[in-house]
Amino acid sequence: MAAALALAAGVLACDGDDPDSNKGTAIVSIGDSVASGEGNPAPKRPRWIDRRCHRAAIAGQTLAGEAAIRARPELRFVSFACSGATIERGLLGPYRGIEPAPFQRPAPPQVDEVAALSRANDGGIAAVLLSVGANDLGFAKIVLFCASVRRCPAQHFNPRFPFLEGGDKRPTLEETVRSRLDDLDERYRRLDAALEGLVDSERVVIVEYFDPTTAPDGSDCNMKVLRDGIRPEESRWARENVVAPLNAAIETAAAEHGWRLVDGVAERFRGHGVCAMGQRWVRALGERPLVGTLHPNEAGHRQIAALITPVLAEALNP
Repeated sequence: MAAALALAAGVLACDGDDPDSNKGTAIVSIGDSVASGEGNPAPKRPRWIDRRCHRAAIAGQTLAGEAAIRARPELRFVSFACSGATIERGLLGPYRGIEPAPFQRPAPPQVDEVAALSRANDGGIAAVLLSVGANDLGFAKIVLFCASVRRCPAQHFNPRFPFLEGGDKRPTLEETVRSRLDDLDERYRRLDAALEGLVDSERVVIVEYFDPTTAPDGSDCNMKVLRDGIRPEESRWARENVVAPLNAAIETAAAEHGWRLVDGVAERFRGHGVCAMGQRWVRALGERPLVGTLHPNEAGHRQIAALITPVLAEALNP
C-alpha cells in the first residue's frame, strides 16, 4: 500500500532514479526523521520506501506534497529526507542513514541531491520543504539520558554514553543543550548558502517541531521510556528548554533567510503527547519500530500536513 501511494505521489528514493523521469517542476522534501516519516512503516513489505532512511509514505511533508500535486498535476514530489540527519551530516555532508545495508556507501548530501535534481529537471525546483535541527541538538541522546539518569538537566552529560552520568569534567545536559542551540544559527546560515541558486528563499518552507510532552489536560507527561522513564518535571524541562528554544531558532532562521515558516506545530500537539493514550499523536515505547518512539504517528503527521499545506501553497505562488 505504501509503495503504491509513493508511486502515485511521485515520491522517489535517493538511489536509482530514472533520468528520463526527472522532468517537470519538483517539490522537494529534505531533512530528518520527522520529514522521512520515521515510526510509520507500511504494514506489509516493503516496509519503507527507502529502508536506509526509514522513509515512509506517512509523513507530514509527503502528505502536503501529495495535496499540492493533486491541485497542480504538472508538479511532482521528491523526498530525500533521512532519519537521523543533521545539517552537517545528511544535508550538507554525506550520511550512512539510520539503517544502512552492509557495505552500503553513504548517501550523498541531500542538498547535492536537490542540485542534481534541479539540473535534470526542465522546470527546476518549485519549493523545498525543510525539517532539520533536532538532531543537531542530539534530541535522541537527550531522551536516552533523561530516561536513564535522575534529574537529568543538572547532571554531567557525555553524548557518547547517554545511558550513564558523565564525568565531572563534562558539561551538564543543560549546558550542552544551550551550547548546541547557540551553534544552530550558524548552521542554518551555511544551509541557506548551500540552497542559494537552487531555489528562491521564499520557496523554502521550514517546519517547526511538535511537542510530545503533554497529556490531554495539559499536564506534563510521565514518559515510559527505558528504565526509569522521563518524569513530569523532566518533560516540562524538555518542552521549555529544548523544544521551545529550537522552534525559536527556526523562527529566527526563517526571518533571517527569507524562508517561509510553518509555525504552531507544538501548540497543535498540546494535549496529544506520548502519555495521551487514545488521543496520542506520538509513538510510544513498544510501537513499531523502536527508533520511532516519540515521533509523530499517522494522526500527528496529518496534523503537521494540515499546517504545511497552506504555507506550501503560498510558496508555490509567491
